Amino acid sequence: EFNKSDIGEDEIDGIIDTDIMDIGCEYDKLDIGEDEIDGIFPEDITDGEATILNLEIDDLQDDVPCSEDKRSIEIVEEFDNIQVSDDNVVEEEREVPSPDEITAKKSGWPSRLGEMVEIFANEENLEKCIEKKSLEENAELEIIKNPKTKGLNLENCIKAFSAIRNLKKICSIADSNEELSCLHGIRFLSMTWVILGHTFYFSMPYLDNPAWALNKIQNSKSMEAIEQGTFSVDSFFFLSGLLVSYIFLTKKKKIKSLNFIFWVKFIFHRFVRLLPPYLALILLVEPLTYYACEGPLCKAENDSNCYTHWWTNLLNINNFWKETDMCAPWTWYLANDFQFFCLSPIFLIPLVYMQPVAWVLLLCTAVGSWISIVYKIDHRAPGSTDFDVLYDKPWIRISPYLIGLGAGCLVYQLKTKYSNLKKSARTWMIASVGWILAIALSISVVYGVYHADLHLTGALGKLNTSLSRSAWTMGVAWMTLACIAGYGGPINWVLSLPPLRPLSRLTYAAYLIHPLIILFNYRNLEVAIHASIATISWFYVANLGIAYGAALVYSLIFEAPYMNLQKLLGM
Repeated sequence: EFNKSDIGEDEIDGIIDTDIMDIGCEYDKLDIGEDEIDGIFPEDITDGEATILNLEIDDLQDDVPCSEDKRSIEIVEEFDNIQVSDDNVVEEEREVPSPDEITAKKSGWPSRLGEMVEIFANEENLEKCIEKKSLEENAELEIIKNPKTKGLNLENCIKAFSAIRNLKKICSIADSNEELSCLHGIRFLSMTWVILGHTFYFSMPYLDNPAWALNKIQNSKSMEAIEQGTFSVDSFFFLSGLLVSYIFLTKKKKIKSLNFIFWVKFIFHRFVRLLPPYLALILLVEPLTYYACEGPLCKAENDSNCYTHWWTNLLNINNFWKETDMCAPWTWYLANDFQFFCLSPIFLIPLVYMQPVAWVLLLCTAVGSWISIVYKIDHRAPGSTDFDVLYDKPWIRISPYLIGLGAGCLVYQLKTKYSNLKKSARTWMIASVGWILAIALSISVVYGVYHADLHLTGALGKLNTSLSRSAWTMGVAWMTLACIAGYGGPINWVLSLPPLRPLSRLTYAAYLIHPLIILFNYRNLEVAIHASIATISWFYVANLGIAYGAALVYSLIFEAPYMNLQKLLGM
């Protein structure tokens, strides 16, 4: 029941034709995934991978920094613009720099001559910058004359599979003023929580003391973070909803018409964006892992459900099958996320035209989800499992996604309407109270239920089951909004660390393959594991590192090249 994932990643890149709107690159980068995600954003919330002719920006750059030379070019242009009479008298008065400004110059010369000396001192760099500028202008003119040069051709198709180019994009830590940097940290840390839970729970069949392990998890307050680790999936649902609404509202002015064709392209792009690495998992990697196992703990026969139920994953309806019949059971998250994405237009259209109606609709849908959970508890079929009834169904998991949609609208307002809001003692006080409430709420749903009487048929159990996921998501939502608004302090600094950006872009691939990595490590042992906290913790460190290392290779083979091809096709 700990099956969960990342998402998201991913991603609306190229949802529609470029003459209508270019909404998707951002969701790919951030997923943001998904996207990613997504990617959350492999680079920025805006597409930073501009290609001119067949040359990438990286090809146009030189190792020599050009910032100073650009300043020199501006100085030359200033001299060109000075109007001189026949008597060589300057008719237009020019502002004379102050002595402090002059001394700040590299040359330190107290005259315009000093700036001119800088030009000649950096003549070689200046020529390179001028040459670069000319190359960019010629390339832009070439695109206007021949638009097909940027499209699908053999050279661009080969470049799409370039491991070096794709590796540079994945590992880029470039920042942007528009990027929601804290989302990278939330996404990566949520994925580490997922792998932590799977490391412990997947080990149960391979332990020689499983009773001790279960008792330790269930009767140790320090282990509540593992037992309640299912909330990590709700963080991913929240991120997915936030990115969908925020990017949609950001690009709404570029949308010509919200007609049926637009929404078909909107959904189709998302489907195609996630498809290549997903297909590789269900048709190739998962069925073949049986043959990579050697040892007494391996399965006697290949019982993969992907041979018979792969099509349910392809249609993103696998969460309506029993867990025992699923192909790659942990992919139930992708099915839910895609189903929520298909429903998102119901909320996005009112967010554009009638925001009060949208908020009422979001609230009513969330309340309906809470009621359905209580109903399912009271009317569950005999012999059904908690996973099949109360874990993987869309009406059970939609409330965090709805909170994400609402948060995306608030983030958009923070970035536009309230972008110049000044920080005062009052706003800091409000932010502090918000942080206290958010932390208290998050800790209470994780650790507050320790040894509580939460039997599902009891009132407290129903209340916890129906509202706990929304409560956790509200805490994450506040943290996200506070970080974006500038009230995140050290938490925002940690979540926005540049090294987390490449790890965030790999979350979708890591989500897909990490269960296979964990099971491979356990099944290839010669003897059963004698569990202890230290032993499983070392397995966790190994699983985390190997999963992300394998995710990098997996992304370079099955994800990044096809994202590039989709862009070449204008998708």
